[in-house]
Amino acid sequence: MVAHKLQPVSHLSIYFRQSKRIRFGRFQNKTHQMDTPINYQPKAYSPKRDWHDGLFDCTNDCHTCWCVTCCYPCYMCTMYRRYDECCATPLAIVFPGLLLRSYHRAKHGIEGTLFHDCLYDYCCTACAACQLDRDMKYVESTKGILNV
Repeated sequence: MVAHKLQPVSHLSIYFRQSKRIRFGRFQNKTHQMDTPINYQPKAYSPKRDWHDGLFDCTNDCHTCWCVTCCYPCYMCTMYRRYDECCATPLAIVFPGLLLRSYHRAKHGIEGTLFHDCLYDYCCTACAACQLDRDMKYVESTKGILNV
């Protein structure tokens, strides 16, 4: 008869054996059931669209371009009012066109990034405001209201 020699067991090896058993043995062969029901339905993917007009398509609406060029703060006030915002908001913030442009783009699923919004509003302020106004008019003509 051969005597089996017992090997010393350290606390560390016991910990690893138990953690393996917990990690691999405890949840095997168990079906997981959801405790809470799903409260939302997945939405259909709506593809992003481009701006209705280009940045330099000012000839499509010359009246707006003249108004923006002559009195940018006043025209921004009228654009903010179309979104039911306070008329004084554009007078109180630094880049009112950037804020309204990024909000409009996100709300209506327009392709673009915040970086491009900053670039257009900083470098071509009047053209960006005219493009935004033309797109707001397009949304109003197709959907009937901006703030949907």
